[in-house]
Amino acid sequence: MPATANQPRTKFKTPEGRYNLVAESQSRHPFHFLRQTRLTIATLTSIGGTDEDGLYAVYSVGDGCLHLSRYNATHKEPLRSLALGNQGARSNALISCHDFLPGAKDGVDTLVGMSDGQVFMLSLRAQLQAPMNSKVALAAMLLPDASVEGARCCGVLWLPHTNGHFLAAYTTGTILIYKKSAVVNEGTSKFSLSISSHASKPPAPTSTITVSGGGINDVAVCPAPTGFIAAACRDGAVRIMSASSGQVIGGFHSYYGAMLCCCFSHDGRYLAAGGEDDLVSVYSMAERAPVAHCQGHQSWVSRVRFDPWLEVAPPSVTGLAGSHAGQNTASEDAQIYRVASVGQDARLCIWDVQMVPTEGEVMATPVAGTGMRKSASVQKLEMGRKASGDLLMMLQQQPVIPAAAPSHQRKPSASTSKPTATKGTVLPSMSYFDMNIVLPICEHRLHVEPISDVQFTESLLLTADHSGQIRTWARPPKDELMRGALGLTSMVDIGIWGAAKRRAQK
Repeated sequence: MPATANQPRTKFKTPEGRYNLVAESQSRHPFHFLRQTRLTIATLTSIGGTDEDGLYAVYSVGDGCLHLSRYNATHKEPLRSLALGNQGARSNALISCHDFLPGAKDGVDTLVGMSDGQVFMLSLRAQLQAPMNSKVALAAMLLPDASVEGARCCGVLWLPHTNGHFLAAYTTGTILIYKKSAVVNEGTSKFSLSISSHASKPPAPTSTITVSGGGINDVAVCPAPTGFIAAACRDGAVRIMSASSGQVIGGFHSYYGAMLCCCFSHDGRYLAAGGEDDLVSVYSMAERAPVAHCQGHQSWVSRVRFDPWLEVAPPSVTGLAGSHAGQNTASEDAQIYRVASVGQDARLCIWDVQMVPTEGEVMATPVAGTGMRKSASVQKLEMGRKASGDLLMMLQQQPVIPAAAPSHQRKPSASTSKPTATKGTVLPSMSYFDMNIVLPICEHRLHVEPISDVQFTESLLLTADHSGQIRTWARPPKDELMRGALGLTSMVDIGIWGAAKRRAQK
């Protein structure tokens, strides 16, 4: 029976193919806004290879337990369920966030943040090797200091390109950065760990960052070796800071309302953030300004992710992109970024945004109906490109710049000049008529309850809602995914793309 607009789907289509529901877990508790289900994808590898090697889903369902499952078996009983809510000095705390560090030499690879401010460190491999129902083996436990006493830990993240540094962010606006070697006893090469809370003096953070803006809802770290971290704040701003100095180097404000989530692209060039304005804003680190606003949600945006498996550069083959559909030919420097978000409307929205990294320009994506330029470039839109009637009418009412005039300018407000985002500037809210509006390639209701997280693997898409239900979706085959992302719909286009791919492999 086909799903109606108010029924969760069991399959949905994107330009590259069909996503099919292959597994779903049962709801575990009634909806509560603070009981968010969080997902982390973890990869265990070893030189000789062991039974524990592989891809895992680490997830919490809004209670005090951390669950470990194979990434494609979240609908089954978890391999391990670690009761962390009653650990330490406090009891009945809820898990609020967690993160995984691939390839940790000492085995301590998992961070867990709690609703009462505690932070736990543990080894995923050690938990899998331990007997069932055994006591949780913690590597370290950090109690909140006086500055964050009683505050909820809203983010724990490993800092890439550092010697084991990690951060813990709190809703009060405080970010504490620690060095792992100062927290965990690394005196032996074998896995022998002590709990630091037993020491006479708890470890002190290497640095403390205080973020203005009424508090923090989410944090993200740049995967590039820049040392940047981003904080989604309650005053509606996303502030980008240096982890070493705490200095604000850029950022922007939402259209309205608080920012709830943020995420860097896997090359560190762009930052996506969503919040109470129902939009997903894409910020260019090079331009230090928003370059696209993705529209499609009907309520607050809970989580946003870049799909690392679809960040591809369109091949520069003459007549390849758009030659049969009247579309613009992709620039040789253009790159497609797939952005996905989930929200309180229980919907998944997916956008394909095509960027020119050297200029930061947002181009019309080769997939029909995926995006739209702002009013200054309306005259260059292809007439075959579909858009909502209200939005198209609104854009047509705006003055059209002559073809000889510059066709792409961005303004942080109603001003007619391009923003000059100097270092440390957090740009004000942008007028809706100045935004680069991008429409979704798909927008579907996937859960009954509001969705709280989304994760990608090479073969699967995972979504989780506030009731604890996790749904697993099989992605289209890789060749279909690439052809759809590049807008190759005809057999001629597919043949050209295949020939170019074979030549590149030679």
